[in-house]
Parts: sequence; structure tokens; C-alpha cells
Amino acid sequence: MSDSHAQEWYFCLKHHRVEPYQGCKAADRLGPYASEAEAERALQTVAERNDRWDEEDRKSVASLIVSAMMTATETLLEAPPDDAARQAAVVREAEKQIRLIVLAIPHITPSDLADGPG
Repeated sequence: MSDSHAQEWYFCLKHHRVEPYQGCKAADRLGPYASEAEAERALQTVAERNDRWDEEDRKSVASLIVSAMMTATETLLEAPPDDAARQAAVVREAEKQIRLIVLAIPHITPSDLADGPG
């Protein structure tokens, strides 16, 4: 093993074990990690990162929902009562914002909305 890879450790997904640089092919493993202990925790590390990224995604979607709701409300309030064409355009814009909200709702939880826009 070359010195440049002497401190590299990997977690083999095929065999579910830690191995040095000279191990299974790259497509079958996670790493490199700086130590055997880090490599042993590879699956836990991946799960933690995925959870964190999922949470970030939910918060981002929640922020978009709140923003779309505010835009729809502001747009509706801008419609002059004596201009039917403008009112229709404003309603269409509000409906577009509401559609964005409806599409995003399955991806969030109520607590994600509590903080408002990011």
C-alpha cells in the first residue's frame, strides 16, 4: 500500500466491514475515512447527514410556502376594485401562488411552518 493511502479507511457495503485502501472496488464502499473508527460509523454518518439534509429541505420548502402565501395575499390586496381586467390578472397570480403551496405541502410538517420565511 502506498504511503499516500496508508491512513485511508473505507466501509465496504458489499461485505459490511471496514477495510483499508486496498479493498473492494470504489463503487461498493464509502470513504475514505481518516480512521477505522470513523469508517465503522459510516452508515450512521450517512443516516445522520441524510436526516439533516431532509430537515433542511423541509425548512426550505416551508419557507417557500410562507413566501408564496404572502405573495398571494399581497397580490390580492393590490387589485383595484374598479379594474376588472387587473382584478382577473391578480386572481390568476394568486391562484398560481396557491398551486405552489399545494404542491409543496406534502413535503413539510406543521412545525416547519412555525418559523416563517428563512
